Amino acid sequence: MVALFAGVVSLQSGGGRWGDVTRDIRLEAHDDSIAVHEDIAMLRDVAKSAPVEAEMMWASIHYHLTALHASARAETKVAATYLSPRPKDW
Repeated sequence: MVALFAGVVSLQSGGGRWGDVTRDIRLEAHDDSIAVHEDIAMLRDVAKSAPVEAEMMWASIHYHLTALHASARAETKVAATYLSPRPKDW
């Protein structure tokens, strides 16, 4: 679609010829083709790194969940000690 618009703009600006229009359309299509190939290469690289990224995120989540669990256990022990009945002679 962009290539077609490039051709129309070529005709409207300065009274281009049909030969210029087809050349402009071919150039625009060629540039779009290169961009698509670059996007595919980028997606391929992202897909290759996704498992590593996911593993790193899982390790981070696991670390933080372990820290939260340890903190909750410590707070529970402190609360249990504080709330436990005290000897009457205190």
